[in-house]
Amino acid sequence: MVDRGAVQGSAALSGEDFGRRLAGFAADLKALRIECGNLPLREIARRAPRHRPLSAAAVSEALNGKRLPRLDFLMALVRTLPAHDPEGRPHPLGRDDPRL
Repeated sequence: MVDRGAVQGSAALSGEDFGRRLAGFAADLKALRIECGNLPLREIARRAPRHRPLSAAAVSEALNGKRLPRLDFLMALVRTLPAHDPEGRPHPLGRDDPRL
């Protein structure tokens, strides 16, 4: 996981400021999850890329703003959510997809 100072480069955030920004970040992730079919956590973990597995528990922590995920985890999560159509068939994402 990432420390508070890394969120703003070298300038550390106050605990309250960090918590508010983390809650906003989690809300954005939840909105993406809903937009992509509101999959159960275990299904998100199942659909994750083999080279970057996601656990249901870690996905839950990110979606609920419990922890700020590492960049590689975040990118895998954001790529996993829209990578399938509502029926579960793979749906390739282009590099210019605005959700990424």
